[in-house]
Amino acid sequence: TEIPFAPITGSGTAITNWSNGGGGTANDGFSAAIALPFTFTFDGMPFSQLYVGTNGYVTFLNPAALTAQQARPSSNMSSTALPNAVVALCFADLNVVSPGVVKTFTTGSPGSRIFVIDYANVPFAPNTGSMSGQIHLHETTNVIELHLGTFNFGTSTATSPNFRFAGVEKRDGSSNTVSAGNLSWRFTPLEYQWAPTTFLNDATIAEPFASAIAATTTYTVTVNNSGC
Repeated sequence: TEIPFAPITGSGTAITNWSNGGGGTANDGFSAAIALPFTFTFDGMPFSQLYVGTNGYVTFLNPAALTAQQARPSSNMSSTALPNAVVALCFADLNVVSPGVVKTFTTGSPGSRIFVIDYANVPFAPNTGSMSGQIHLHETTNVIELHLGTFNFGTSTATSPNFRFAGVEKRDGSSNTVSAGNLSWRFTPLEYQWAPTTFLNDATIAEPFASAIAATTTYTVTVNNSGC
């Protein structure tokens, strides 16, 4: 769903170490695991941490084994190729060097907090043009918002309008992408309800676990899709 552009102001914590996969540099690397201030359910699974990438996206799966060649191509947003479980603000070949800064911060009150990943003036590779915007993760509702501000490629030959994506890619590599550019989008997660709830650890996620089963039980699941 397209929504108004509404970035959030916050001081945040700047990420300066990009050594966790993707070549381990500010060009194609990833942050260490960043603890979320609340449990966030993504693609039906609860997560307590994520990894921020230099190339305009975050992933909920540890990228330590990814190479730079895997971390860079935005075409991976429309394939099962790694990385997966991705939220992309502007998946492109970026380079987090001055004046570019990537930071995270939390705003709001418990129960309705928003975790923000903020990309500010991040150049395209090798060091030209810039991209700014934010990823918002909402507590309780598990809504994802992408707020992409103005950007320009400068003289970069590492990317083009045909090789940048904003959107969400599931754990299995299937995706819901939109064209990036001066727009904001909201992605509302699928809602699951299993019945009966007997023996289940959580009847509202995609893949609950059943334990201490005392009788044969047939389960049904209702899935509500309210759209992107």
